[in-house]
Amino acid sequence: VVLTNRAAVLMMMQRFEDAIADCQEAIKLQPTLMKPYLRLGRAYLTLGKAKESMEIFHKALQFSETNEVVASSCLRDAHEGLSLS
Repeated sequence: VVLTNRAAVLMMMQRFEDAIADCQEAIKLQPTLMKPYLRLGRAYLTLGKAKESMEIFHKALQFSETNEVVASSCLRDAHEGLSLS
């Protein structure tokens, strides 16, 4: 949880590569939590990596029971980003 929260702060500071690293580490430690996947996907999307973000958002849907709407919305954003690139 700490790494995921730090990733959110790093994203606010526009340190997206550092946020990606924190999210990836958080996923290694707790692979069934959805929030690090969502933050990782958003970081990729912000960097223009729509394909990577789409893959991550698909993974987030696996762990999304109560937040399916959030993950689906993120997936739509990634799809739109992929269409624009």
